[in-house]
Amino acid sequence: MKVGATAAELSADAHLVIAALPHPIFLYAPDGIIAAANPAAERMAGRSLAGCTIEGVIASLSVRHPDGTPLAAHELPAARTLASRAVVDCPLRVTAADGTVFAIRASSSPILRDGVVIGVLSSWPDITALSEALDDEQRRRNEAEAHAQRQEKMAETLAQQNEELQAQDEELRQHLDELARSQAALRESEQRVRRTLEHLLSPGEDLPDLELVDILDLPALQELIEGFHRLTGVPVSVIDLRGRILVGAGWQTCCTQFHRVHPETCRFCVESDLELSAGIPPGESRLYRCRNNMWDIATPITVGERHVGNIFSGQFFFEDESPDYDLFRAQARRYGFDEEAYLAAIRATPRLKRETVETGMAFLRRLAGLISSQGHSNLRLARALVERDGLTASLERSRAHLARAQEIAHLGSWELDLTTNSLSWSDEVYRIFGLSPQEFDATYEAFLENVHPDDRKAVDGAYSGSLREERDRYEIEHRVLRQATGEVRWVHEKCEHQRDATGRIVRSIGMVHDITERKRAEIELHQRNEELGAQNEELQAQEEELRFQAEELARLNADLGFQHDLLDTTFATLPQHVSVWDRDGRYVWMSQRVAQELKQSRDALIGRTWQEIGLDPTTIEPFMAEVREVIATGKPISHEVMYPYPGGAQWRSYSVDRMPGSDRVVAVSTDITERKKAEQALENYAERLRASNEELQRFAYVASHDLQEPLRSIVSFSQLLDRRYRGRLDQDADEYLGYVVEGGRRMQALIQDLLQVSRVETGAKPLMPTETGEIVADVVRSLGMPLSEAGGSVVVDPLPTVLADPSQLELVFLNLIGNALKYRRPGVAPAIRVSAERAGAFWRFAVEDNGIGIESEYFDRIFVMFQRLHTKEKYEGTGIGLAIVKKIIERHGGQVRVESAPGQGSVFLFTLPAV
Repeated sequence: MKVGATAAELSADAHLVIAALPHPIFLYAPDGIIAAANPAAERMAGRSLAGCTIEGVIASLSVRHPDGTPLAAHELPAARTLASRAVVDCPLRVTAADGTVFAIRASSSPILRDGVVIGVLSSWPDITALSEALDDEQRRRNEAEAHAQRQEKMAETLAQQNEELQAQDEELRQHLDELARSQAALRESEQRVRRTLEHLLSPGEDLPDLELVDILDLPALQELIEGFHRLTGVPVSVIDLRGRILVGAGWQTCCTQFHRVHPETCRFCVESDLELSAGIPPGESRLYRCRNNMWDIATPITVGERHVGNIFSGQFFFEDESPDYDLFRAQARRYGFDEEAYLAAIRATPRLKRETVETGMAFLRRLAGLISSQGHSNLRLARALVERDGLTASLERSRAHLARAQEIAHLGSWELDLTTNSLSWSDEVYRIFGLSPQEFDATYEAFLENVHPDDRKAVDGAYSGSLREERDRYEIEHRVLRQATGEVRWVHEKCEHQRDATGRIVRSIGMVHDITERKRAEIELHQRNEELGAQNEELQAQEEELRFQAEELARLNADLGFQHDLLDTTFATLPQHVSVWDRDGRYVWMSQRVAQELKQSRDALIGRTWQEIGLDPTTIEPFMAEVREVIATGKPISHEVMYPYPGGAQWRSYSVDRMPGSDRVVAVSTDITERKKAEQALENYAERLRASNEELQRFAYVASHDLQEPLRSIVSFSQLLDRRYRGRLDQDADEYLGYVVEGGRRMQALIQDLLQVSRVETGAKPLMPTETGEIVADVVRSLGMPLSEAGGSVVVDPLPTVLADPSQLELVFLNLIGNALKYRRPGVAPAIRVSAERAGAFWRFAVEDNGIGIESEYFDRIFVMFQRLHTKEKYEGTGIGLAIVKKIIERHGGQVRVESAPGQGSVFLFTLPAV
């Protein structure tokens, strides 16, 4: 095509490419006139677009920007490409002739020839679905973002509520602890006051239940002991018989931060204070080393005749002794103390003179006597009453504060005394269960009755399990069922167990927190998160689909840019001559090879008829008749034609096929002259080979028969001479006659083997289903005598049915089993095994022996005719048997090979087609 081609010329050249594309394609000439438009474009416009201008395209299809604003003529991608020679790609909106609105991706690419724009190819793929999907995706994204914001705000609100509930939970737990302590203190105080009052009202009786804490004015005594410690540096404390420290001063770090912290060393302290100090007479003291290896002094405190406590001075070393730091270092390791901190505390322990200790002991003895002689009745009575009144008022305030707090937070408390099996509920517990406060006496069974039936087993198991496993606490979330209304509420329950001095659990204190609103919010949040997850998955799937569509669209747009030039390049590399003809005998398009053969430029040939070009009518007219027949019937035609030329005949193969929806045909012509020459030469060679084979077969047959008769005479008369004159002539004559007889026999065997070789082809029968087991059985029977003489055995596994020539297959097994008998090891009985296994469409047979074996370098040689590995004196044979086996197996389409090692026997493997 020449530069400045007309629209008609450009249309004829490009029609092959654009007509096959499913979306609208426009081909513009350099002047902006549409040279060609494919059927999809003309269907959209509802008319032919040939000769239409850019302005006409915009007007016919109401081309607009995606937002609906009108499109100027210079903004159409084709116009922009003509102006800039650049590839242009942009989204547009068009309205088809039937009123349908399409979203398109309009792209245009320049068609260059020698750097000059000779046209523009514009493609309009429909992206309506893609555009709608993108809009839908954006809408879903906006909805998802709004939903996520709502979820985030709800989550923040829920988190804030959880924090507030946790704060209320902690505050209420502190109130519960305070209430428990107040109740315990009140009970203890009431018991002490009651005992004291009873004994005070009976002054003549002893005071067996009186404790040291009931006697002492602890603040005054604390002040006195602190002054003593400041003066002497001697640590002092007053301890009752339970091991409780009532007052004290000068306690050392080694005790407060180490010995009294670890359970085992703390037990040592208590045992030392109570057991080592037992039995000290009143008014005396005892110096001893405690079980934690510190010096202590104990002085008893008695009231009347009863021992009620001790004054202790301890946690010191004598000034004149050296502490055993290795011992304390070992103690640190044993009990897990910080070794350096512990040793520092030991080094900081007071080092007292023995005189100071003696002076301190004397003071403590006098102090113990003073305490023992102090009257206490009126003082303890007054203090007991004041303490009782204070505790009672404090308890009432705590109860009121707790009840209000529980009501606000929907948090109730309960207490179960395991020694008396009595259970008490706060008013809020009743309200949580939908009951009036103190509506009935609380019991554990009543509690379980109000638990949701599906949760009762778990709740009972949580409480019972904590007791059974002796855990200090448990917590669980469960549902309660309000019996009156059937309403289901969620609660969070916590419980802590209290132990007596022996470590036995005697009391359970718990709380029940109504978390229904939080639980509902959590459930709603979980449901919304699941919905959001499903929406996100759907969006991701849509994104993937849109990405795929966008990639496919980009690929199509990229392909359109070079399809026209690729068409020429592709046909230029093919050996075929490709051309497009119409019914009038006009070239519509042709490959460069056609133009080269016609010795004219392609631009000069396209659009012209064969008459105008001057082609030979005798050749072209029959071809044009075929073109019109193909156009009329739609059935393709292909044939081979020979054209006579002065330099020799030329053969060509032709195929003619109609283009879809067109009255044009594509003709493909290939020069097959060389192939025809090769076929003719091959046919001539095959004919000569057939004649030669027939002549050889006749010669072999005639030769074998003609040789048999004189050879039989030679052998017969040689044997007769040998029998009649053996021993009557000289020794050389006997030897020569033996050579003649033996040579004749070998010649007879050789002729027989040659006949068998020739009969593999000439005497071959059609392949048929053959029972190989029966064939092998016949062979074994025919070899019965040599097998018996050799003392050998043949094991035959179950054998299959194969496609074979039975007589030839018998010859295969006869040769292989016969060789196994012939080439046996001296002194070893032959052991032969015949087996088969399936190998795809074939059966693989194996004939295995225990004979002399074969070296690997001879594996191929043994199948060659007349090739022998041993002399005829050692082993008889002509060297043809295995060659016959190979020829028969290959005639059946199989293969044969051997596996062997010298002295270890051989395995001959061959394949035959399965039925």
